[in-house]
Amino acid sequence: MSIISKIVLNVRASNTNTESLELSKIIDSSEIPTDNLSENDVEQILDLVLSLLEESRNKILEEYTYVYEFEYQFYDEKDELILAKSAYSYFDELIEKAVSFEALHNKLWQFIDRSYYKENDARFWRDSETPVGSTAASLLALYDKKYIENYINFLRTNDMDHEVDQYGDINTIIEKYGVCEETLSLAIARACSVCGQHGSEQFEEFLEENFLEYIKSNFDLFLQKLEEEYQFKEIWFMDLDYDEFWNPGNMETDWIDMILKILNEDQTEKLRLFFKEHL
Repeated sequence: MSIISKIVLNVRASNTNTESLELSKIIDSSEIPTDNLSENDVEQILDLVLSLLEESRNKILEEYTYVYEFEYQFYDEKDELILAKSAYSYFDELIEKAVSFEALHNKLWQFIDRSYYKENDARFWRDSETPVGSTAASLLALYDKKYIENYINFLRTNDMDHEVDQYGDINTIIEKYGVCEETLSLAIARACSVCGQHGSEQFEEFLEENFLEYIKSNFDLFLQKLEEEYQFKEIWFMDLDYDEFWNPGNMETDWIDMILKILNEDQTEKLRLFFKEHL
């Protein structure tokens, strides 16, 4: 069995030219095997990766304008690159292992948070299309529905107009838990602050499958969730006015028409007033 002796984070960033930053951490506290990792082994690797992320984050904020992507490299005790698996595949397996240890969940959310920074609206990418943190965030949401709110917050940092795996991940989460308050939050966010390319159509699918009756029976909760989404109005309300938004046949808001069909007169008026007051 090989021993991990060093972890390298190779970051491709840019200013006037594309440049590469290579930051490394030598593992000297104890021997970490490449296979059959214990909770302590996983925690040590996460700590090292978090440290590298913070180091590169600080350097990039000082000197660079945009982060393209980064790659992990793991070296064995002979200082040779571990080639048995791709670095991404190896790290994804590490994340899956970490999710099974509840004591490490906070560190996983730290990893997810540190992969994005609001200071200049930039983030780390695991490749040209996938935000770093995607695997960890979706797996944590699948581990416990209490993490769905964190997952929604993560999605709000994604460019949902160029989504890749998010559609399928959201489906998987909602399929696991069914209709409940947490998945209602995710479904509504999908139509609003994390709408992007396909949010409206995906929310309509959720409505057709099993959310309509839940919304009718829990209408005040539905309004509460819309109110929570209004905090992020700069993402999804944009420049729409009330007449445009509350317009039957508007493709972006077909889901409103679907909901109106199952509401009673009082609920319909409450929904109309909500948008009238907020737009």
